[in-house]
Amino acid sequence: MPESRAPRWLRLPLREIPLAIVLVGLFVWFSLASTFFLDTANLLNVGRAFYTELAFLTIASGLVLLTRGIDLSVAATLSLSSVIVGVLVVRWGFDAWTASLVAVMAGVLAGVINGCLIVFIRLSPIVATLTTLTLYRGLSLGISGGQSYSGYPPAFSTLGTGTVAGIPTQVVVFIVVLAVVVFVMHRTVVGRWVYALGGNPEAARLAGVPVAKVTIGVYATSGALAALAGVIAVARFNTARADFATGAELDAITAAILGGISIAGGRGYILGAAAGALAIAVLRNGLTLVGRSGFIQVVVIGLILLGAVLMDRGLQRLRVRTESRAQLDDQPANQRTVEPAVSGATDK
Repeated sequence: MPESRAPRWLRLPLREIPLAIVLVGLFVWFSLASTFFLDTANLLNVGRAFYTELAFLTIASGLVLLTRGIDLSVAATLSLSSVIVGVLVVRWGFDAWTASLVAVMAGVLAGVINGCLIVFIRLSPIVATLTTLTLYRGLSLGISGGQSYSGYPPAFSTLGTGTVAGIPTQVVVFIVVLAVVVFVMHRTVVGRWVYALGGNPEAARLAGVPVAKVTIGVYATSGALAALAGVIAVARFNTARADFATGAELDAITAAILGGISIAGGRGYILGAAAGALAIAVLRNGLTLVGRSGFIQVVVIGLILLGAVLMDRGLQRLRVRTESRAQLDDQPANQRTVEPAVSGATDK
């Protein structure tokens, strides 16, 4: 890919500035509003009860956004995987870890279906994943029969309730997964393909990027991450339900965009998306502590999403305008397009 013509200051991580402002503001606000906010037990609770599942969904959404796509089915995939674990363990007597592996593979299949609808059926990402959102939620309800499934081995429950060196186990698992994803995105050819696809799909195709395989692979990865979040949710709640994470796709997309992932594709960092998930988790935890739950949280998150989108659009236009001006300045003077002067006299 050609080097950006934007000036050095525009190459700074400007997309992460809103996130930094939001995080600092939230910590200051809630630490003043509640004496319990900075308590160690509460901060651990943020990681355990508010952050981990959302972070997995945010990374899944961020990967898809980098390809100029969107995955509205991540929360439904989480729900479906949790129900699969519940049915296999409680009803059919499977080992919990075997059931978890089956659930993650089901998430991969769900993502492959999304990718195939987009690549081969030519559905737009929003239509394809909106369709599968309904499909996967329906399957969750159908498989579970509307029941919840409780009762799992203690060793499995430690995945959602245990700690490693004082850190919640699921946070440790997320850090490992995050490290793998970051390495793939920034140190392998696959990551370069993803960014190239999001930056300019046609140019990527002409450059030899296997567009279909990359698209399906990204959606499959999104499904696997969402399914892993479902497994962790079962271990944390010690139950599986079809209504897990209802509406969480909004939180995940908001967190990814707030973390600097461009809705136009090809720009942003997975670490930024993970930090965006932290901001949303802190927001929900803090609003709960000060007694502002329910629809207030939804309204605030919607406003944050609107602000992040407007910021993204503004940066995109600024970059395009600045790069165009830089390219014009690099041209020899005799090759530049010059507008004819307007004379008050009429040519004869």
